[in-house]
Amino acid sequence: MRISILFILSVLTIVPALAQPNISGKGNLQIVEEPGIHQLQEAYISENQRSPGFEGYRVQIHNGHKDACMSKRSHFISIFPNVAAYTLYEAPEYRIQVGDFRTRLEAEKFLQTVLSEFSGSFVVNTRIKLPTLPKSNISDY
Repeated sequence: MRISILFILSVLTIVPALAQPNISGKGNLQIVEEPGIHQLQEAYISENQRSPGFEGYRVQIHNGHKDACMSKRSHFISIFPNVAAYTLYEAPEYRIQVGDFRTRLEAEKFLQTVLSEFSGSFVVNTRIKLPTLPKSNISDY
């Protein structure tokens, strides 16, 4: 009985040790890609360079004639100086869109703060600018 237990324990410890691969050598990796993958990657890079940013949301506070839009834009900037305001022209009207929100929920939350001053505002799906990252000094770490 004692011999069988020793035999089983020795098998359980020796077999896993022998099953370990030899990791000291270097292997070869060969990448095989489907035809057309490289073209898709190039098209993706080209599109991102042509229109920077990514899909997100803004709040449109006004659309109409240029003078009225510029007045609304100035009024908005005086109330919310830290929120980006964009003037877009799509013939024959101008549009004022504000903010760069990643999710619709963020845009809807901001919309609630804007509605008291700019009634008729609504959330639009558009390309937004990438957020600016604060500059950090490596020596701070």
